[in-house]
Amino acid sequence: MASIKRKNFIPALCLALIALIFLSGCGNGDDYIPENQVSSSDVDIQATVQSEVEKQLAEQLEVEATIQARFKGELDKIVPTATATPTPVPPTPRPTATSTPTRTLDWVTISDHTTFSVLSPVGWQTAVGRGALLEGFITQDYLDQLWDTKSALLFAAFDSESGSNVQVMADLAGLFVEVPKPIDTASYIEVQIRDLIHDLGIDDSAVQQSGVSIDGIKGASLEVALDEASLKVVLLLGKEPRMACGAIAIAILSWSTGDQQDLVNTIFESFTVLPGLGGTLSCDDLRDVSLLGK
Repeated sequence: MASIKRKNFIPALCLALIALIFLSGCGNGDDYIPENQVSSSDVDIQATVQSEVEKQLAEQLEVEATIQARFKGELDKIVPTATATPTPVPPTPRPTATSTPTRTLDWVTISDHTTFSVLSPVGWQTAVGRGALLEGFITQDYLDQLWDTKSALLFAAFDSESGSNVQVMADLAGLFVEVPKPIDTASYIEVQIRDLIHDLGIDDSAVQQSGVSIDGIKGASLEVALDEASLKVVLLLGKEPRMACGAIAIAILSWSTGDQQDLVNTIFESFTVLPGLGGTLSCDDLRDVSLLGK
């Protein structure tokens, strides 16, 4: 409500009183008015001043009455005569969980017929072999960096719609010696975890570790839940001939969104190591699996 400006009648009243006092003390110095006798001019002046004062008071009372009436009218507009019951606001509807229509997913077997085979969803882009590229995903620079660490990319799959992807890499560093030796499983897994934590800049607690077995080869599963995707790394280490008698480690790595985690798990579980990866049928002489000088 807008404020009502009230006139202040006090200055006007004071002005009238001052005029009364001034006029009552101002006369002709030579005229003598006997005690108890008032001249007709003085009576007229006093009557005029009194009339003016009464007029000012009457105007002020009229103004006050008008203000009070207007003020009451404003209050009547904003103050309800009865307690208002607030209108209930219906809650905002929340989306209900709806089942996503089940879509039959077709799979295709990807294999180089020597070292591995794996299932991949139809529609995903795939790359097979150390020199294979995928536009926007697997580049030659990336492959060269892998080979600098004596690691080779066996397989990659990429979903261009979601960005989910899977890679399978073989760590061959243990073969570049005259007599390869089996990898120390516990130490190897610990080093990989430390590198993962460092590269991602995460706390130790962010990595969930569990045991795993794929195609009969035991290893460790490392999972990290990030803001927009999940990272999963499976490390496989075995001492059988197809794993170069323990000198080779396989890493299966995936980035995926939550709704594709089951699909990615299917790819992981379908991975099979073929006999040609280890380069030998026996572990009698580990010099047979050495890549030194080859």
